[in-house]
Amino acid sequence: MRCSPARGSARSIRWCSRAFSPDSLAQRISDCQSRVVITADEGLRGGKKVPLKTNVDAAIAKSGGVDWVVVVKRTGAKIDMNPTRDFWYQIAA
Repeated sequence: MRCSPARGSARSIRWCSRAFSPDSLAQRISDCQSRVVITADEGLRGGKKVPLKTNVDAAIAKSGGVDWVVVVKRTGAKIDMNPTRDFWYQIAA
């Protein structure tokens, strides 16, 4: 899996289904001028938790920002949410 345009979407929306480092994700956000990032609170890889939302926050800080972050609740981990940018998919859907 890779970070790619969401099917049927404009190139400014990215779905990141893997655990990219903040630097790698920041580069992808910048390269395609993403306005929306879709992520999960955490992911699981090899039985270990991966802080996906935390990585997205760090990447956004490095890349200059996005308009929206859609967060899917997967593990239920406590995460920081930016009230003007982030929202839960489960609530919005």
